[in-house]
Amino acid sequence: MSIELAIKLSSSVSVRSTGFEEGKAFLQEFIEQLEIGPQRTRVSLLTFGDGVYVRDGFNLTTYATKDQMIEAIKRVPFRSGRLTATGKAIDYMRSKQLDETKVRPGVQKVCIVITDGNSQEGNKTKEAAKKARSDNIIMYAVAVGEYINDPELASITGNVKDRVAKVSNYTQLKTIQEKLVNMICRQVRVSCGERSATDVLFVFDPRALVNHLTTRAIRFVSQTQREQLGFEYYGVFSCPEDVR
Repeated sequence: MSIELAIKLSSSVSVRSTGFEEGKAFLQEFIEQLEIGPQRTRVSLLTFGDGVYVRDGFNLTTYATKDQMIEAIKRVPFRSGRLTATGKAIDYMRSKQLDETKVRPGVQKVCIVITDGNSQEGNKTKEAAKKARSDNIIMYAVAVGEYINDPELASITGNVKDRVAKVSNYTQLKTIQEKLVNMICRQVRVSCGERSATDVLFVFDPRALVNHLTTRAIRFVSQTQREQLGFEYYGVFSCPEDVR
């Protein structure tokens, strides 16, 4: 599973410090569900408010492990920006973080914009998102709050409704966490790890394997399910001789 993922997180005054911390907690749990690594999913982060706060974030190659990334997210400060410069954040993402010189050839580029309100320059947000989509970046919008600008969310995603998620406050972000992961994985057509919905059936012939190999097969299925793939539901079918 490989994705080049860019996350844009609002650090505007309207978010408030408590909301910002809840947003960071959401991102940490979100990252936990991904397969992070140089050959897997790589992640960049950028916060924005009056402008973009480049020094507070990180790029695709800054951190190679999940633990490093989560620790970095914990350290991101709240800037209490007076504006919501969503368009500038998207522009920076497209030109600096997910441009062709930074990403791996053939790997899908994805951007998630997390914001609690309207940008002050909606036309710039619309144009920036349009350019990003033209560069084959799949755009998602996570909107938080009671005064959500639906037309602006549509302009970010290209009017694709199933790329928009909305909650009434930052505390509720955790309720859409798994939904967002699965939504991205399904549309990008990749496997995103242990919480992906997968049905698996293991089939083997105990007559051909004989006793000691049958025991090994059962052990393999059990360990694979529990330790490596984390399937919630799986089945095992022993193939009798009369159906071969």
